[in-house]
Amino acid sequence: MRTHLALVVTLASIFVFGPMQVGAAELKKIEGEYVVAPRASQGPLEFGLIVRGTAAEELYASLPGEEKPEACTGGTQKSNPNGMFCIKDGSKFVCSIGYALTTREVSAGPLTC
Repeated sequence: MRTHLALVVTLASIFVFGPMQVGAAELKKIEGEYVVAPRASQGPLEFGLIVRGTAAEELYASLPGEEKPEACTGGTQKSNPNGMFCIKDGSKFVCSIGYALTTREVSAGPLTC
């Protein structure tokens, strides 16, 4: 649970405070929104993150696999096997990431059509 809390605190800190140094890598400020979804009767507590701008562009470029057509925007999409995905629409990028705090699973996140 401490690892999960550290992840949430780190992501929230990036939103609020901007760039930070962690080891050899620099944590950069990101554009986006987040949600901590309350636990449904049978579902896990989830931290959802929608990332936009440069961070989304870098995530899009780093996802393995081919671009596929994206129905909602008419752009292209790349995703990982867990469902996390990024969309490129012209020069705009957006990524949707979900993380179940209790089961430690990555998912598609909060972005919908």
